[in-house]
Amino acid sequence: VTTGESLEFTVPPNKYVSQGALTPEDLKLYETTGFGSVGTGAPWAQGPRRLAVDRNGDMVWVGLYAGNNLLRINTHTLDYKIFPMPSFDDLGAYMPVVDNSHNVWVDIQGSDAVEKLDAKTGKWIRYEWPTRGAAPRNISLLDQNGNIQVICAYWGTSSVGRMMVRTKADLQVIKAEAQQAVARNQ
Repeated sequence: VTTGESLEFTVPPNKYVSQGALTPEDLKLYETTGFGSVGTGAPWAQGPRRLAVDRNGDMVWVGLYAGNNLLRINTHTLDYKIFPMPSFDDLGAYMPVVDNSHNVWVDIQGSDAVEKLDAKTGKWIRYEWPTRGAAPRNISLLDQNGNIQVICAYWGTSSVGRMMVRTKADLQVIKAEAQQAVARNQ
C-alpha cells in the first residue's frame, strides 16, 4: 500500500493434465467445440476463481476451479502450495473462506457439498448439503465462540443453505442423550 505497487502471480499449470497428456484427437475436439473461446482457457489450465484471505495469518487462498485444486500463497514470500481436492468426482473448487482456526472451507460448484481443509495436516472433511442439484457458488462463514455456521448460495436451485457445524462437545451431549433415551426404553 505504501509503495502503490501491485504484484502478479502466475498460477502453475495443472500437474494432473498437461498439453502432452492430450492426444491429437483431444486437441482437435477442444479446438472445434469452441470450449476455449468462452474464457475457460486450455484444458491444462487451473482456472482461478474466488480469493480468500486468512485475516489471522499470512495466506491467500484461491479456488482453482478448472484444475480442481486449492492454491495457498504466502503474502510475504509468494511461496505457494497446491492442495488437490479430495475427489475428482466433483469439479469446481470455486470459493474458499477461512475460519478463525485457519481451516479453509471451499464450496464445490459441481456438487452438493462443502469441503473443509485442515491446512496443518492436509486432511479434508466433506459436508453434504441436503439439497440435490445445489451447485453452490458463494460461501460465507460465521465463526463465533467456537461455533461455525456455513452459509451458501445454491446457484443450481436458486436457494440459500445454512449449516451449523457441531463441535465435539455438541456431539458428546447428543451421544449421552441418545444413550439415556435407549436406557429408558429398555
